[in-house]
Amino acid sequence: MKIGIYVNKNKAHLDKILSILFEEFSSKEHSIICLNEHDFMSRYISNNIFLRKNKDIYDILVSIGGDGTIISAIRSEYKALNPIIGIHAGKLGFLAEGELNNCRNVFKLIKKGDFSIESRSLLSINLYIKDKKKNFICANDLVVTRGKSARVIKTD
Repeated sequence: MKIGIYVNKNKAHLDKILSILFEEFSSKEHSIICLNEHDFMSRYISNNIFLRKNKDIYDILVSIGGDGTIISAIRSEYKALNPIIGIHAGKLGFLAEGELNNCRNVFKLIKKGDFSIESRSLLSINLYIKDKKKNFICANDLVVTRGKSARVIKTD
């Protein structure tokens, strides 16, 4: 199995969670592809742990951080259409399925293929400001506001 990992390098428990992840997926039948924070993650490179090159394919993405890390991983990797599981290592963890205390068990279940996948909707938002288009991918929620003004805005 190929595991893609997307991390927030500033989380206190990141090293502990990574250590458990690397231990659980240490055999030759598994490989771990680091999808972001390449400078930080380069210290972990070994026989089965790689930095992403081009668009390496993985089977499941493990996001380690908080809800913001999961949302960043979704924005970065949504086109791959792979399952994403969050391991909470931050202050907010509403979207995460695991945390430091149970991540070893979560990783064992992933190895066995003992998990279900829930489909979620994403929104692609095009925002036009003075004929310049910006695109945003939204997961979880979307807030439309005009700022401090209380006027009605036009949306389509």
